[in-house]
Amino acid sequence: MNRRAVVVPILLLAGAATGCTTFSDNDAAARVGEFELSQDQLGDLMIAATPGAEPDEQRELSGETARGLLNTWILTKVLEVDLADQGQSVSAEAIADATGAFAAQDPDGWATTPVALQDLQVEQQAAITIWSALEVPTPSDDELRSFYDAGTDESGVVCSAHILVETEAEALAILDQLEGGADFAELAASESIDTGSGANGGDLPCDRTINFEGSYVPEFAEAALAVDVGETVGPVQSQFGYHVIQLRPPDRVDPAELATLYADTTIRFQRVAEAVDIYVDPRFGSFNSASGVAALG
Repeated sequence: MNRRAVVVPILLLAGAATGCTTFSDNDAAARVGEFELSQDQLGDLMIAATPGAEPDEQRELSGETARGLLNTWILTKVLEVDLADQGQSVSAEAIADATGAFAAQDPDGWATTPVALQDLQVEQQAAITIWSALEVPTPSDDELRSFYDAGTDESGVVCSAHILVETEAEALAILDQLEGGADFAELAASESIDTGSGANGGDLPCDRTINFEGSYVPEFAEAALAVDVGETVGPVQSQFGYHVIQLRPPDRVDPAELATLYADTTIRFQRVAEAVDIYVDPRFGSFNSASGVAALG
């Protein structure tokens, strides 16, 4: 069932599709709260990021390049909005430190990087550094359970459990018992052929949703993420047998496990981004707090 752990670099959002885009007006390419990136500003960045390109308002450039730049800009502004809400800002010292780090890492490459791109990268790195160092207050157990109970999309957290059996008939019998009031954990302990999780009441480790999708076989992950917290689904067939899957109800999740995930920087960013008004010109795609700007369709 578990294939491999997938590590997603924190806050490095990349464009998800290719295409071309023409920009020829002064409307907003993107907005984050009161911050706005104009079409002209994005165009300047795209020219700077495209080797050999010349300034030309009607020039068609890669939509993938636009989405990468928009991701960087949006990420930076989301962090700056959150910093401002907490009485913080990107300091001149942080800007200087980020500039020095980039220059030291690749002196020749940095020296030939257009100033517009230097400024964007430096601002992003400085914002990440300050924001990541902020202390994250630990909510109460009730607040953590409420955070989790909002669902996998909103919390970015999934806590699943399963009972694995060999046949569909056995899985259907398990579902009948659960509908009759049987305890999920007790059935997992007595019936699951996955003895590792069975000994723990069928519980699997809580994880970030984005990791969960890559860590389990598709049939399992898709079924688990399609139900609400506390609900059970099955039978779900995979190469391992037939699963009865449950998104654990809040009272079956350790608040300490939730606290660790609540403070995770990726989930923190997702939580902050969900609270900010973010607009992206549909020509470039749409923004999702978990995956960044992706092309429509």
